[in-house]
Amino acid sequence: MSDPDPEAVKAALRRLVSGERRNRDVPPESTVAGADSSLTNVRAAADVADRGGFAAVEAAVTAAERRGDGATARRGRAVLRTVSAYRAAAADHFHAGHVGLMGGEQVPSDETS
Repeated sequence: MSDPDPEAVKAALRRLVSGERRNRDVPPESTVAGADSSLTNVRAAADVADRGGFAAVEAAVTAAERRGDGATARRGRAVLRTVSAYRAAAADHFHAGHVGLMGGEQVPSDETS
């Protein structure tokens, strides 16, 4: 196995520190809009999450803020707040003893881990 290209490593570290987007060809507003539209469907939102798309929204918010695009930054932060609320609700729903949504059944403790 060969050593990684030092310039590529430096560029990756700069992006890590600065929050710079790797793919600058995709405008932040496109990243945010795609993630926002996925929130209308749980499966679509899960697909975005599986691809790391909500991390891309964080980077898009940073990029939008840097270029003074407050509307895109606000929309991106709203997407991230919604995703956070969905995750919290899902985590809360699956804890032991929670009354399920269907028929009032209790969630058995062995199904919550």
